[in-house]
Amino acid sequence: MNKKYIAFGFLGVFAFALVSAGLVNYLSDTTTADISVESPILMEVYDGSDWVIGGTVLLDGFGGETQTFNVKTTNQADVPISGGIKTVITNTDGVTCGDFNDIEMTTTIDGTAYGPESVLAACSQQDANTVQILLPYNYGEDNKPTWQPGEVDRTQVDASFKSNALGDYSFETTIIPA
Repeated sequence: MNKKYIAFGFLGVFAFALVSAGLVNYLSDTTTADISVESPILMEVYDGSDWVIGGTVLLDGFGGETQTFNVKTTNQADVPISGGIKTVITNTDGVTCGDFNDIEMTTTIDGTAYGPESVLAACSQQDANTVQILLPYNYGEDNKPTWQPGEVDRTQVDASFKSNALGDYSFETTIIPA
C-alpha cells in the first residue's frame, strides 16, 4: 500500500511539474517591436532644376566672385526639433576663414525672409584643410532654430571669395542636436 502512495505521489508531482511548465511557458512569452528611426530633419540642396536629398551641387567660379547655393530643411517629425547649424568647409589645397570676403545666409520661413545675415564671424579654423561655421541663429527661445512639425525652410547661401582664393571648396551642412 505504501508503494502505491509513493507511486501516486511521484505521478502527482510529475503531473504538477508538467502543468506548471506549461503555464510558465505561456506566462513568459514575449513580443517584439522593431522600430526604424530616421533623422527628423530632411536636408536637400537645389541643383538648378530640382531639390536633391543628400546631394551635391557643383559650382564653378573665380576668386573674387560670389557663389550661391540653396538648402531646404524640412521637419518630418510630429514634434518641434531644435538644433544648431554646422557648416564644414573643406579644401584639399588648404582653407582659412580669410579665404572669404563674407558668407551670408538668407532663410525663408513661411514666406518671410530673414537676412541676409553674415555668418563669417562664426567661422573657426579646424585644421589646415577645414574651417567650420557653428550657428545657433539668434531666433527661437533658446537662441537656436526650432523647426515646427512640417516646417520647410529654404536658405540661400552666398559665399563671397577673396580674389586670391583657389581650389575646390566643399560646404557640408548638418543640423546638430540642441
